[in-house]
Amino acid sequence: MVRVLALVACLAACAGGDAPGPDKPSVPIDVTLEARPLGAGDWELRLAARARADLEGAVLEIAGVARRPVGAVAAGAQVELVARTHAVAPVVLVGGARVRGGSRTTTVALGAARSRPAARGRVLETPFGPVTEAPP
Repeated sequence: MVRVLALVACLAACAGGDAPGPDKPSVPIDVTLEARPLGAGDWELRLAARARADLEGAVLEIAGVARRPVGAVAAGAQVELVARTHAVAPVVLVGGARVRGGSRTTTVALGAARSRPAARGRVLETPFGPVTEAPP
């Protein structure tokens, strides 16, 4: 009985009226990175950054390809960096925007998708889904 009362008292204290804390701060810019094939292994890359608040400045960069510092950016405004690169083999590029207080990044994959290795063994249907039987 004493344990039950202690548990009820603890739950009542924990469920008190304290409001949840503020959201975790985040960088006030959103980024997208798109790739468009031009043929023969050439790609056009477009990094777009949209400010969610007024910014003193930003630096847009596609790692190893291009970099562009920009001045003040108004809330809601979008700035872009367009670049070309050559990639025959599959590669993943990182692009992002750096502003006062942090950075935001994203990735894009170029080239042919890597094929998954063929399953070795026999595929069996089970009530839980397909399962590959291991070869002897």
